[in-house]
Amino acid sequence: MKLACQMLYNLNEIHFLELEKVKKLGRMPKNALEAWLMYLNNLPGEELEAMPVEVPGLKKALTIEEIFKKSEKERRLYELREKAIRDEISMVAGAEERGMAKGRIEGRIEGLVEKARDSINRLLQKRFASVASELQNNIDQITDLETLDRIYDRLLDAETPEQARQAVLS
Repeated sequence: MKLACQMLYNLNEIHFLELEKVKKLGRMPKNALEAWLMYLNNLPGEELEAMPVEVPGLKKALTIEEIFKKSEKERRLYELREKAIRDEISMVAGAEERGMAKGRIEGRIEGLVEKARDSINRLLQKRFASVASELQNNIDQITDLETLDRIYDRLLDAETPEQARQAVLS
């Protein structure tokens, strides 16, 4: 435990961001951190507008700030638009999740159907080889798991190739 605490202690760093020093730079920011510091330092409007807006998120922050400076009605419209965008993203994500879950269920069912077909075909090969190849095509056409289960149960009771044929075809 002591080693783990020591490792965590060694990973901690403290960075001081001195906003007053940013005011004294007197130049355009060289990196994203400087750009954000200038923004957070409430630069006058013309200096802020002259700043490069390639910094991720800074353009959006400036846009939102401009909107909040406008009228109450425009601010409300912006908030509603943002809410609609978030709601749509949420709905799409939910629909994707439901679609994936449905796909997994369908995949499992297909796997069970395939396994049931294989079991029936193996049973036919073992016990009724004379009619197995004749009935295999019929079995491969069946997609309903309950129907395959009924056929399998009837084949277990069948004693002759003719009874096996009846079990599959009826």
